[in-house]
Amino acid sequence: MIFAACSADMDTFGTSDYHVLKEIHFEEEAGKPSIYASEHKIVVTTIDVPDSMDTWDSVTISDIDMSHFASLHLVDSKFKSFPTDSAALDSLAREVSYVEKELKEGSKIRIPSSHLVYIVILSESGKPAIWQIEFSIPDIVAEPSSSAEEGYSSSSAEEVYSSSSANLNSDVSLSLEFADALGVQVSGDSILVEFPQGTDLSKVKLDTAIVFRKSSLSPAPSSVTDWSKAQSFTVTAEDGTEKTWTVIAYTTQSSATDLQMAFQDQFKVNRSGDTISVKLVYGSLVTDAVLDSFRIPAGASISPNPDSVKTWDASQAFTVTAEDGTVRTWTVLLSIAAEDETVSSDKELLSISAEKEISAATVDTSKKTVVLHLATASALSSVTVTLEISKTASHNLQTTALDLRTEKTFTITAEDASFETWTISADYPKSSAAVILSFTTDDFTSQVSISTAAKTIDVKIPAAQAIQLEKVYFSATYSDGAKKTSPMTDYLDLSDGSAEIIVTAEDGSTFIWTVFVTVSTSAPQITAMSIGSGKVSGIIDQFAGTIFFNMTYTEDLDLRKLTVQSLSLSDGASTRDLEEGSAYDFAKKKTVTVSNSAGDSKTYTIQAGYQYPNSDFNTWTDDVFGNRNDIEYWDNGNNSALAATKTLTTSAENETVIKMESKSAKILGIGRFAAGNMLIAYFNPKNVSTFAMTGYDDGNELIDFGRPFYGRPQYVEFDVQYKGLGDSCDLYLLLENRTATENNGKNQFRKSSDVNTLVASAWYRATTVESTEDPDVVSITDAERSGYKTIRLKLQYGKPNSASPIYNSSVFATSLKNSEGIDNHLVETDSPDDFDVTHIRVVVASSALGNVYEGSVGATLYCDAMRLIYE
Repeated sequence: MIFAACSADMDTFGTSDYHVLKEIHFEEEAGKPSIYASEHKIVVTTIDVPDSMDTWDSVTISDIDMSHFASLHLVDSKFKSFPTDSAALDSLAREVSYVEKELKEGSKIRIPSSHLVYIVILSESGKPAIWQIEFSIPDIVAEPSSSAEEGYSSSSAEEVYSSSSANLNSDVSLSLEFADALGVQVSGDSILVEFPQGTDLSKVKLDTAIVFRKSSLSPAPSSVTDWSKAQSFTVTAEDGTEKTWTVIAYTTQSSATDLQMAFQDQFKVNRSGDTISVKLVYGSLVTDAVLDSFRIPAGASISPNPDSVKTWDASQAFTVTAEDGTVRTWTVLLSIAAEDETVSSDKELLSISAEKEISAATVDTSKKTVVLHLATASALSSVTVTLEISKTASHNLQTTALDLRTEKTFTITAEDASFETWTISADYPKSSAAVILSFTTDDFTSQVSISTAAKTIDVKIPAAQAIQLEKVYFSATYSDGAKKTSPMTDYLDLSDGSAEIIVTAEDGSTFIWTVFVTVSTSAPQITAMSIGSGKVSGIIDQFAGTIFFNMTYTEDLDLRKLTVQSLSLSDGASTRDLEEGSAYDFAKKKTVTVSNSAGDSKTYTIQAGYQYPNSDFNTWTDDVFGNRNDIEYWDNGNNSALAATKTLTTSAENETVIKMESKSAKILGIGRFAAGNMLIAYFNPKNVSTFAMTGYDDGNELIDFGRPFYGRPQYVEFDVQYKGLGDSCDLYLLLENRTATENNGKNQFRKSSDVNTLVASAWYRATTVESTEDPDVVSITDAERSGYKTIRLKLQYGKPNSASPIYNSSVFATSLKNSEGIDNHLVETDSPDDFDVTHIRVVVASSALGNVYEGSVGATLYCDAMRLIYE
């Protein structure tokens, strides 16, 4: 939550009329958007739609450049046409309604089919301006509005997501589906895709590549033409999370080690274990044996090469190494058949079975096919087979770890070398279950109840999140083998209260599931709340669960003791954490839980804050000496009766800016160099004489730093311009806890037992106002006032950043250079949450070392405003 005050064109406390939209950018844009300021139109051309998506259904805001304190909102009302002249635009802006929730960096906007989105920029004082954003999506044609609503704008097609990164999806998953793939496994950052043995991986085809709809994928997998090489893809999630996947395609490695041999003049062949016995025809000589051919499985190798054998009169050993590395050594023996020896042509398959089969194999002797019946799909990848064939025949079927995910062939060879080729495959009982096991909505926090018996899913969505029911994106898991076959999209249209999902079981049977949606109208909520003597109404963000109170410093100084003036809850809601008429500490974030009798609950974080008075630097008065360089609640180190010091700190730009100039005060009659400055402090409360001031080697000892303050902002912004001439300016804010309570805790009355603890700090020290070297700097941007920069610093709670300029200052000095000086020193803490903030110290100075009278003459710092930012 941010609130602040700026200088020009605003009242005493933060009611700026500025509402200028300079630029807006989106993560999905291709190049800079075209802005037609006079027509209030912006044209955004997007990058190409990823292969995993049909179109850009939403875009994410990456940057907004607009007036400070203005807010951006989505239009949620209809109008006939979008005008072009300024008067009509102003009139339309006042007529339309808009979504209360602000659009910020990180917010997502749903793009309707018309590709037109309308937004309103609202000034802090409530003045609106309406803009049209047209999205040009490559190869996607915008659809015209229906004839009944020609030219209308409706927020129903423009869903806004929370800008909080906690609500952005971090899904970086990648799913690939290939034709003919046996399976896909994920191992770490690798996706392993298995194909049947012998597949040419350079020619395999990718069916689909799936990523979460809000994630992007690069490069497009469809662009890959050769999967024989490892391929890398990067998935970028909605929240910016990235993951690089390596896809490796491979073929099944066979463990087959069979060896088949045929010789000239062969009479018959028999096998026994690892021995192959070959008999040549009667009358032949073994010494004259000639190998006709040999055969080993695809992918296997043999050593030695049988063709290299010169004589077969002795037994020969051959080692066959399978594709997967399995090794088998065969012994081949040759002999001569007897004159009256007979040879068999029998080659029958007598029986075949598989380990853990659930029923006997189906054998078709006419078609020469075998189907084994196994229990599960996973059993097909490694099957142990037992078969019986004709006594004198042999076969080459692999009987262990046989992969039957694809059918295989084997041969049964008779003694006489005649053979029959068989085909073997396996099946398993396919499930008829088509159950939705889990169901989640992607964009809503929903309560889901699944009834398997009734085949229904009841989804309960809180009213605050039921922005759009025409497209409810969902994720679901299904029973083994089942899959969703309708709808083809990954969203449901629940605008009528229900929708159907068709789930197809593994065996092909289909079942209809019905999803019912209920929008909870009784969700417990804080609907309104006011606190403090000023009866300030809270700014409630129901989506984020936050309530912020923009208090007034002069009315409700102590944020630790603010009374709840009014509290309104939704029907049936109650809370034990708040009560009207009771006071609470809202300086720190207070957690409040609201619940109802149905058991629903919602937790809010509540905080109050304010701006320090006159931080716009627009209200100037005369000091006690008649110098017009005073701002109430502030002071400067140049306030004295000497007329010469009037020129060090003065107003500029018609008393809307502080001008601080460093000068040689010797020329002015003071005797030392002096820097211009403005402080939240009390200058010279001990009334040290001008002459006696020369005895102070550290001018800070003349100042009682800090004034009462109880807020806990997260950032501070300064709008500044600086001409340093080699010098460095100082801009810093310190939040303190002081144990002393008398005299408003002023350091001029500090006792030795009083402890001042640094709770938070933010410090900028540089020769320009464009340096980002200091660790507290968040950003430096162009300010509203021409030529000025807005420096945003993050307050560091607890110990400062080690590189902070605070460690090159006297903030932690425990001894004084002048014993009569004021002790402003602080002590550090590692536990800032244990301390209330009681005081604030701010310094803006043209010379960082002005307190020790060092710097460049002529160094000039202009400061237009200071803003405190709470969140």
